[in-house]
Amino acid sequence: MKKIHLNLLCGLLFTVNLNAQTWKIGNPNAADIVAVLENGTFTISGTGAMADFTCANLATPVPWRAFIPSIREVVISDGITSIGNYLFFNHPITSVTIGNNVEIIGEYAFSATALTSVIIPDNVIYIKEAAFALSPYLSSVIVGNGVTTIGDMAFFDNPRLASVTIGSGVISIGNFAFAAHISTLNSVIVLSNEPPTIAENAFVNVDKQACTLSVLPKSLDLFRSADVWKKFGYIRTINSID
Repeated sequence: MKKIHLNLLCGLLFTVNLNAQTWKIGNPNAADIVAVLENGTFTISGTGAMADFTCANLATPVPWRAFIPSIREVVISDGITSIGNYLFFNHPITSVTIGNNVEIIGEYAFSATALTSVIIPDNVIYIKEAAFALSPYLSSVIVGNGVTTIGDMAFFDNPRLASVTIGSGVISIGNFAFAAHISTLNSVIVLSNEPPTIAENAFVNVDKQACTLSVLPKSLDLFRSADVWKKFGYIRTINSID
């Protein structure tokens, strides 16, 4: 009886393993980070930095290219320190959980996805070029307090983006960071004590006269006189966010 039970258990485990796909994607040591795709969930675990990739027609596309249509959810574990370039470019993912040790989000890492909202945790320091660009369903972004730099085109051309919260640590916002061909952005909250340095074209095609800029009470006068920020039609104070 025990033997039958053991054989059945082994058979079940074997079936599960057949359904999962696994890749090693650490940098410099590939084995340090393992990516597993199972039932639509892509889980990345291990320690250190991920490898960088490129678009599918270039030298180093992601090795799971054939499985991209089945990926819906991404979970990045706490041991990961950086998210590789182009990691999920043009993937149909609808949700992502970013681990508590990630410091860098790579170029185009989540560009052209099906994400509807993004929460970037406080441990992230740098959001690189076009990291969340070209995502047609993205409507809400919260940038954590640890982020210091929002790179060029980081959230470029997200036509449904309606609200952005920028954490207290941000000091620099790059070219076309929140620009769009068509923009629905109507709320920007900035929690920095001083206005971040911002490119003149960071909000191109955003109707700043119709967009509310919310800042800390002690920062109100600074934003009202700062380049780019002063062009917002309505600047109000906010004590905190939930």
